[in-house]
Amino acid sequence: MYLLHALMIFLGLTFSGFVVMMNKGATLGNLTPVKALLFSLITSAVNVLAVLAGYAFSVMCKGVLTEKAEIITAYVILFCIGIFLTVRAWHTRNTEEKLDRSFDMKQCFRLALKHSYGVVLVGAGCFLLGFDLMKVIVIVALMTLISVLAALYVGYHFGSGFSRTVGMSGGILMILFTVIRFAEYLGTRG
Repeated sequence: MYLLHALMIFLGLTFSGFVVMMNKGATLGNLTPVKALLFSLITSAVNVLAVLAGYAFSVMCKGVLTEKAEIITAYVILFCIGIFLTVRAWHTRNTEEKLDRSFDMKQCFRLALKHSYGVVLVGAGCFLLGFDLMKVIVIVALMTLISVLAALYVGYHFGSGFSRTVGMSGGILMILFTVIRFAEYLGTRG
């Protein structure tokens, strides 16, 4: 059950990362399979580290909050991230697809790091909900790897015209899933 919950939560968050890398793919002049795989592996590694940072944050909260407060805090975090992603996507305008010959592994690392804040917060929320660390790491690593590869190729071949729609879809998915799960939680507590 928790595995499905983690998949749904990170699916919404993955859409945000998809937009970032799709926009970057639209600016690349020569995307080879090796470069795409390396960019995907770098982003996956950063997101795994972000999950670990979220886990460390949630461990600090474990003794401070009651179990009920932990669960409510987790759902508030997830809901707020969903709202943030939706609003940010709504305000996104078309990205200028200007050729970027300087994008390399170092810049990919910086880009992944810059956009990993959501993974830290969602990771903390997942652990406050009691999700298994190793399962979440595997989910994040695989979802990031696959989505970044797909996003780079979509952006490279089709451009970044889908940014707003994809970004809003991810945020809305997170909001809906959080509201549904929280309602189920309240139903079992009532």
